[in-house]
Amino acid sequence: MPFPRQNPARWIFILGILTLAAVLMSSSASAKSFAISAPDQNIVVLGDSITADGRYAQIMQTLIDQQHPDLRVRVLPRGASGDTVKRALERLETDVVPWRPSWVLINLGINDSGQFSTEQFLYFYEAMINRIQRDTGARIGIISPIFPDNDGNHSKLDAFVAGLRTLSAKYGCLYIPCYEAFAAARPTLPKGVKYSPDGVHPNHLGYWIFGITIMDALGYSFNTPISVELPVTRTCTWNAPEAATLPGTTFTLDLATKLQVKLTAFVPQQATAMRAAKPVAVDGKLDEWNLDKPLLLNRPEQLCGGATSWLREPPQNKAWFSYDERGLTFAFAVDTPVLMHTPEAAKGVERDCVELMLDLRTPAEKAAAKSPMYLQEGYPHICQYVFAPATKDVPQCTTMVGSGDKSMLGDVELASAVTATGYIIEGRIPAKHFPNGKIETGSSVGLDFTVNDVDRFARSTQVQQMRWSGSQMSFFCTLEFGQLLLEK
Repeated sequence: MPFPRQNPARWIFILGILTLAAVLMSSSASAKSFAISAPDQNIVVLGDSITADGRYAQIMQTLIDQQHPDLRVRVLPRGASGDTVKRALERLETDVVPWRPSWVLINLGINDSGQFSTEQFLYFYEAMINRIQRDTGARIGIISPIFPDNDGNHSKLDAFVAGLRTLSAKYGCLYIPCYEAFAAARPTLPKGVKYSPDGVHPNHLGYWIFGITIMDALGYSFNTPISVELPVTRTCTWNAPEAATLPGTTFTLDLATKLQVKLTAFVPQQATAMRAAKPVAVDGKLDEWNLDKPLLLNRPEQLCGGATSWLREPPQNKAWFSYDERGLTFAFAVDTPVLMHTPEAAKGVERDCVELMLDLRTPAEKAAAKSPMYLQEGYPHICQYVFAPATKDVPQCTTMVGSGDKSMLGDVELASAVTATGYIIEGRIPAKHFPNGKIETGSSVGLDFTVNDVDRFARSTQVQQMRWSGSQMSFFCTLEFGQLLLEK
């Protein structure tokens, strides 16, 4: 069905991968039998970086919540970047067994193709099946890997997939034909449209192909074709010449259920920062802020890592921005029941923290740049900050640069406070990091921010990331940043 144009907040919701409430009809009599019938079951999805960010797991979670809310099923993505089947075997004890899953879905093979022969790959895969069956008693679904979105020779992956079909039959596993679904979809895509910008990591379209194919194999009843709107920045190679001409293009993929896609122009999030009426002291308190209109992180389409059931109370993470001649001031109020920040945490995703992405370049600097990518390019005036609160284990709040212009770490002010519901981060980016060393009223700043929520259990860790823009790309691609308008 067509989508009307919305205000920016609602527009992101429509553009995201989780527009299910608007595009799927309510539950009706099902001709299929869903693979889970008892309540309070866990589905663990074990995989590599394709699984780690939780995108297709979130599609699964939202579909299940919509049609089977009484089951209270949890979909738990347990991916690790670069994982092979051999490496994933080592994670079973921490990432699979503790969750007592009723189903374990395995999505591995891309990284194995560069390291192992077909015989070695299937040997480790068979060992994994045996271990899962022995240690959990769970049903196993074998997800065939993504068919690479390129014109290379894929004979090795063809052999892997043939072997996985044989293993599925041998051990009574559910075979989930994603490799075949991607291979069939690829030649039907309009020119310039891709399901993977780098050949193997899915974009929004690729995650939908995974999600639909997996849910169909699990017996989920799609009551009607699915219609989604996707921005061209999330379906094309960055800076592809076709991107400017594709908005308005529609096409249909004949998957297990039809996926009707309409491509749109990317509409960035927008927010306003007002000039501070009085100086803001960076002390971890919110007493000097107007708290009436925060920027919120509380919607399913803002989830960029991990998966969560939205039948439960969503977090209410809030952010505020202001400015004066001293710099850009910010405050975050984060909702988390358990605060995790220890001295051993070396990365942002290993601790509760806030990531702030800023693009302070002038229009002229942006026009002169050859690429929106800055992780490799190192453009000045672009930075990904990581701010972690002080805890009983870490006496001072932490500031670091995740990527980008590391000189922008200089003279940043930061303070934090633990609250009854989570924590507060308050800080200031000094004006010297802006072009020409000053902030100009009426200008705009490229902006995105993320709340990382880390929860550790006896033998496992769960990480969820909520990002203002809803983009899984913005931590390294400025095309997906929103705009913060600096007003009087």
